[in-house]
Amino acid sequence: MNAKLVEAYQRLLAECQKRGEVLDEPLGHERRSNPRVRVHPDRLAQPLSPWRVAVDISANGISFYADERPAAGQPITIALGNLVEAQADVLACQEVPLQVLHDPARYRVRCRFADEEQGLRMLVAIKEMEGVRAGSR
Repeated sequence: MNAKLVEAYQRLLAECQKRGEVLDEPLGHERRSNPRVRVHPDRLAQPLSPWRVAVDISANGISFYADERPAAGQPITIALGNLVEAQADVLACQEVPLQVLHDPARYRVRCRFADEEQGLRMLVAIKEMEGVRAGSR
């Protein structure tokens, strides 16, 4: 794996921890190999697709709200404008009560990136676009 990418990820993760953007796992869930960080779609200058609102991202996967229910196991391409894209597989999809969202998206979709390096690139690009900067050594 690209050493500079891993270093940028580690620095961004440390900054996200300082900002309180690293999400705790709910009780009863397995521990993930990589922490999830909150996504702030209102801070992104490039469109995120195919979702309406991204919820969180880790080096291994992403969670987002969508209008349509993808099938478990379905491969999808996740893109941040034309800057970076990653292949992922849908793990699960659950219906969301409409009052939870300001937007009428109906499903929360959880995906696993097909390649961890693509996931790292996506995470770093999203957090940098949000204005999170990895401090220099």
